[in-house]
Formats: sequence, C-alpha cells, structure tokens
Amino acid sequence: MQRTDTPASWDERSTLIALHDFTRATAVAKCEGLSDEDARRAPLATSPLMTISGVINHLRWNEHYWFEVMFLGGEDRAPWTDEGF
Repeated sequence: MQRTDTPASWDERSTLIALHDFTRATAVAKCEGLSDEDARRAPLATSPLMTISGVINHLRWNEHYWFEVMFLGGEDRAPWTDEGF
C-alpha cells in the first residue's frame, strides 16, 4: 500500500479517505511483528487501558463512525454510551 497524505483532490471526502488510509497504514506498520502478548501489554503503569490492541480498536470505531454513520447514514453500533461523553 502506498502511503501519502496528499489526496488527488481536496474535497472533504477525499481528504478524509486519504487521512484514514495513511493512519491505517501507519497502524499496520507499527503492529507488524508484535506478538499477541505485546499487543495487549500496557507499557505505562499510569495508563493500564492504553495498549496497541486498544488503539487499533479505537481506530476501528473511528472509521465506523465517520464512514458508516456520518457518510452513509447508517446506524451507530459503536460500544460507547452517552455517559462516556
């Protein structure tokens, strides 16, 4: 996958897709070679929920929200609650 942060046109959709493609490729590159154990390990004792697998999960739901909910008008199936905001 070619990584670029410059979309062919600068409309909102192209920019958002290019940004997500770049972010997704970066996340994949950072995860390559990690064991399952390392992906679930929290390197900072003060932030026990911050794991690589947690970041990837966050990115997944971010994509769901922007593409499936905002652009396509689909149902928001994400696991968050109103209390989380």
